Amino acid sequence: MSQEVRVPDMGDVPEAEVIEVFVRPGQSVAAGEPLLTLESDKAAMDLPSPFAGVVEAVHVRVDDRVRRDSLVATLTDAPAVAVAPKSAAVPVPEPAPAPAPELAPAAPAEAPAAPEPAVPAARPGALPHAGPAVRQFARELGVDLSEVEGRGRRGRITREDVQQHVRAVLARRAPAAAAPAPAGLPADAERFGPTRAEELTRIQRRSGANLQRNWQLAPHVTQHHEADITELERLRRARPERPTLTACALAACARALREFPRANACLSADGRRLLLREYVNIGFAVDTPDGLLVPVIRDADRKSVAELAAAVGELAARARARELAAEDMQGGGFTLSNLGGAGGGHFTPVINLPQVAVLGLGRAVERPLWVDGAAAPRLLLPLSLSYDHRVLDGVAGARFAAAVAAALEAPDGLPWEAA
Repeated sequence: MSQEVRVPDMGDVPEAEVIEVFVRPGQSVAAGEPLLTLESDKAAMDLPSPFAGVVEAVHVRVDDRVRRDSLVATLTDAPAVAVAPKSAAVPVPEPAPAPAPELAPAAPAEAPAAPEPAVPAARPGALPHAGPAVRQFARELGVDLSEVEGRGRRGRITREDVQQHVRAVLARRAPAAAAPAPAGLPADAERFGPTRAEELTRIQRRSGANLQRNWQLAPHVTQHHEADITELERLRRARPERPTLTACALAACARALREFPRANACLSADGRRLLLREYVNIGFAVDTPDGLLVPVIRDADRKSVAELAAAVGELAARARARELAAEDMQGGGFTLSNLGGAGGGHFTPVINLPQVAVLGLGRAVERPLWVDGAAAPRLLLPLSLSYDHRVLDGVAGARFAAAVAAALEAPDGLPWEAA
């Protein structure tokens, strides 16, 4: 029985471009296995198969644009059967053309054409071959895409190509002796001993490009603080549901974001206006086998600590099971990253643009603190707030970090139960 695979609801993304196709007719796929990759002007995402089966037909090709409910593939639960191509068949995109066998006779008229050159020569005045997200990235860096060499499929320009172009331009401008080798250039590690190559996951590659862009575009300032969570830990452990520290920190951040709306804002595209969000959506970093993902809890300021703990548990489980939808990671206005479970103290988290701030939590440690004229053991939580200095100055950043600490240090004021 044949079953159709269509594009699901993509949230506020009306249209996306097909940039990769991973399957072909006759190929068996498992439920959740990526069929293709879609890219909009906001993000790229894989479209997983909603069920297991055998690919009967692929109805899209690279560079096609699709919308919600667009038909992309047909699957059947019947075993794969090799059939002769029909003249009316839908053209099937393939990741790479298969080489012809040696001494093969001339292909019939309906056979596929000879493979195209890997990188076709650019026509004068032709529009550079790049997706909308790459075009926006190039505009942010002031890069003319007509000057960038595309090394992707069929000469497509990728983010890495844009970054490599920028590095090359900077290297030409700087004195050769003073310029260190930029990250990402071919390493010479093999000269000094054996090495082992390990492929980055797709999430790690995309996250790396975004982190580099965010670090370059936003002037980061990191404010370090400590919160005395001795009383918070006592109350947290006394509650029957034992909410996590992450849930408590989310509640404290939600309160501080209401008090300091500029920390919940974003700059307009032209950089001349500040857009103040009237809602509080907070993302939190989740460590998965494929890399870090940041699902978003919507209306965090309207949720109790217990509700936040339930949301964290549910979204984290779906992230590790690769079940997050694109909309689950959209709409955040602030991000929380808790590294306490891995250890360490203060660190410098990277802002997730277009957000203007991110809060990092380290591991809480017990230290003596001078209280009421005597030393007493207190549990201190390291806080690291990175913020965009174009939006928040040092005083505002310090006050926001202090507000989060104050909320954690007065846990009776947190919304432990739903209203």
